[in-house]
Amino acid sequence: MIFSLAASLFLAVVAAGNPKVISPGNMTYSAGDVMNIQWDGSNTGFVNIDLVDMYPDVLQFPLMIASGVPGEAGKYSWKIPSELKTAAGYCLRVWGSQAPQPGASEGLSSTFTILNDVPNAVNTFLVTSPNKDCPCAIGTNCQIKWDFPITSNYPAMVDIAVYRVGNPTPLLEIATVSSTLKGYTWAVPNDPNLMTGDVYISVSGQGLPLAGPSMANDMGGNSMAFAVQPTPPPAPVEKKEDEKKKDEKKKMPKVEPPKPKVQGAAKKEGNGAENVKAAAAMVAAAVLVPLALAL
Repeated sequence: MIFSLAASLFLAVVAAGNPKVISPGNMTYSAGDVMNIQWDGSNTGFVNIDLVDMYPDVLQFPLMIASGVPGEAGKYSWKIPSELKTAAGYCLRVWGSQAPQPGASEGLSSTFTILNDVPNAVNTFLVTSPNKDCPCAIGTNCQIKWDFPITSNYPAMVDIAVYRVGNPTPLLEIATVSSTLKGYTWAVPNDPNLMTGDVYISVSGQGLPLAGPSMANDMGGNSMAFAVQPTPPPAPVEKKEDEKKKDEKKKMPKVEPPKPKVQGAAKKEGNGAENVKAAAAMVAAAVLVPLALAL
């Protein structure tokens, strides 16, 4: 009993060194923003500042922001890194010699949310296509592909949507399909609005609860940002074999047939005399042969 009382007094004295965190408040920040951290009532010469999240799936270990900051300064500017996941439940700890425990009245900020321009779900899928090297084009079929580790809580169905970078509202909801397909063919509409700025494809769904509220159960991922391309020109149509032969004949030069040679006038006359002699011989033969037979 005496030992427990002494331990409680020791922890109370140590915890008293943690200041009251004034800022940040319960609001939403974006990755890349500069957060003004403020505190009051530090009883130690220096304080440490780190980031935690109430959901272990979001941030498994505290992220150290700064150490050895003069306690009397009462403020510190921190640029939120881009690699942090989009999630709620983030919290800053400002502490001296003893880190505050969850639920402590001092040393902890209010919980807040961080958003990325291209947000990451708590449990990430890998969306491999499309990407900047293989983007979608309006008026064509675009292959959307994803992969994820098979766990006991993966979602049965996923929602596929296209977002514009920097806008959390879907630009277009594409389809809801089985997550195990790991692929979907999107008939990209002929909509010029899709070509105004970089976009990305989101594949996400609700898995079975593991711990914490529903946000910790969101599963999904996003493609790389890319620019939707205009409709490509039609490919040239190869001509059929008959058409090719016709084209080849058209290209061949015309060859005129040789003209018949004209015989001279003298030769024509000679040929006529010979014909007369032959006819006379035939007549004579026709007369003489019957006479000879009669004798």
